[in-house]
Amino acid sequence: MTNNHGTMAIAAATMLACGHCHAEKCKTMQNAFDEVDLRKRLDKLESSHPRLGTHANVLSADLGDRQAYVDALVEEARAIVPLPVLERKQEGRRLLAVSREALRRITTLAIAWMRTRDSALLARAEAEMLAVCAFSDWNPSHYLDVAEMSLGVALGYDWLHDALPADSREKIADGLWRLGLQTAIDDTSWWVRAHNNWGQVCHAGMTAAALALAERHPEAAATVVARAFRNLPLPMATFAPDGVYPEGPMYWDYGTSFNVAFFILVESALGTSYGLDALPGFVGSADFMRHATGPTGRYYNYADCGLSHRNQPTLLWFADRYADRFGGRAAGAFDPEWRAMTEQPRRLVRNRMAPLILMFGLPCDGTPKGAPAPLPLDFHGRGASEIVTMRGAWNDAKAWYVGIKSGTPSASHGHMDGGSFILEAEGVRWACDAGAENYHALESQGYNLWDGAQEGTRWGVFRYGNLSHNIPVVNGERQLVKERADVVAADLNGPSPAATLDLSALYGRPATRRFHFAERRALEIVDEIGGLKGGDVVRWQMLTQAAAEPRGRVLTLTQDGRRLTLEADVDVVWTVTEATELCHKWDTPLENFRIVSFERKAEADGEMKHAVSIRRSL
Repeated sequence: MTNNHGTMAIAAATMLACGHCHAEKCKTMQNAFDEVDLRKRLDKLESSHPRLGTHANVLSADLGDRQAYVDALVEEARAIVPLPVLERKQEGRRLLAVSREALRRITTLAIAWMRTRDSALLARAEAEMLAVCAFSDWNPSHYLDVAEMSLGVALGYDWLHDALPADSREKIADGLWRLGLQTAIDDTSWWVRAHNNWGQVCHAGMTAAALALAERHPEAAATVVARAFRNLPLPMATFAPDGVYPEGPMYWDYGTSFNVAFFILVESALGTSYGLDALPGFVGSADFMRHATGPTGRYYNYADCGLSHRNQPTLLWFADRYADRFGGRAAGAFDPEWRAMTEQPRRLVRNRMAPLILMFGLPCDGTPKGAPAPLPLDFHGRGASEIVTMRGAWNDAKAWYVGIKSGTPSASHGHMDGGSFILEAEGVRWACDAGAENYHALESQGYNLWDGAQEGTRWGVFRYGNLSHNIPVVNGERQLVKERADVVAADLNGPSPAATLDLSALYGRPATRRFHFAERRALEIVDEIGGLKGGDVVRWQMLTQAAAEPRGRVLTLTQDGRRLTLEADVDVVWTVTEATELCHKWDTPLENFRIVSFERKAEADGEMKHAVSIRRSL
């Protein structure tokens, strides 16, 4: 390893991420990481603990309105004490559930002990760490399992270091080395240069192990930490240029929480993160999360994303660190997370990353240096999973909200959803995305859901392929997975915003779809498709949970006592099909969902155009 090698690697990833930015800024970013400097910092690292994320006096300080959150963590820790210690129980190819629970238990118990000095909490944390360090392995074949376990054990070992009995401390350090850090030294592991959440999670977990054991294994620690700095820009490049996370909001939480954990670790132990948090799109990704959450509080759940919003403690790190940008609590940014921490902390404390909230810095007082600009109503985020969102208002649960999906199915965790959309109005989600499948349920049947080739088995899963998404379908054909749709026009943040997508590459023929958000309380979707042969069949389809009543060219949807109408501008026959009828034997049944659709046959000229207007039904 050389200094030049490390600098060049981070430079290449940075240029990939920020090709549109000023050359001087790129030059600064290229020169930020210096491996010689890193080794000097590691050499100066004192052997004393704790050094990861905190020091002993931080957690004995007055935490202001975070005290209720600390109290809830202590209560949660006491609830862990009587539970049996974890056992090595693998589910299919994953030990991940055990690793995640170990991370949650160990850090919760350690935080609670540091606040209370209750010997029962210390003993329980010790028992948990000894138990997992006695496992045969941490399942390196699915390396996320090793990374999450390593983070939990490393933090527990570091935070409780001086209080642990000497023999236990040695056994835990040995387990963290044998089962964790030692397995990370091999530079050929695919996750080392991963461009998705695996890179963020694995580098963070193994950096924790390296920094915790740095005085015991200095060369291994230097190798692993330097490699993390060289390679983390690869998955972080996916945030560029506008903060959109290609795997959806739920996976943003996963990858970004570990990215933030990495910053906490290296800044506390080494005093620097070499400016990685300034990579294009990273800070803006917190704004992406606000735009990707609808007025009902549920996610725009494209890709393998769950629908339900989960309070995300990681957003509080952004709020604290970038108060001038987000305006602190007074500006209303991340209100659900602030309220959860201060008013309903029990909603957060079972999140395995929740104890790290207390490492995020001083509580934000809501008085940034300058007033932040108001968050616009509409958002256009470019990247592998390009999206547009438009809403009627902020802080109104009944406002209209439109999410539009562009990009490529070949993005990490991607679906065949180029041109798809979701719609909320009157407090109801009308146009839906089915979201993620249960990975283990499919894999346990021998189904390969990761084969994303054009004829790959991934697209035979109902939730992933062309049959469940709100897209045009031509002759039942799949979209071309190596191609992408692009937003070619976006007239946003006016009274009636609009966006146009070019779908031609995905369909192998001229195709556009235009969304017009009329006065922010009605939606018109206009499709134009060319290159058709006479008799080709084009289907317009939408997934919904609403009851549907077709009548001529009008379809009425009813849900939660509210009604919406869909009206085509041509004579069509609407069809209502229960989603379960379209699922295969390997699919998890999609209960209480249906596809509303119509089909049209192409004329001899090969051109087709139609529009569907969606508006409130009085």
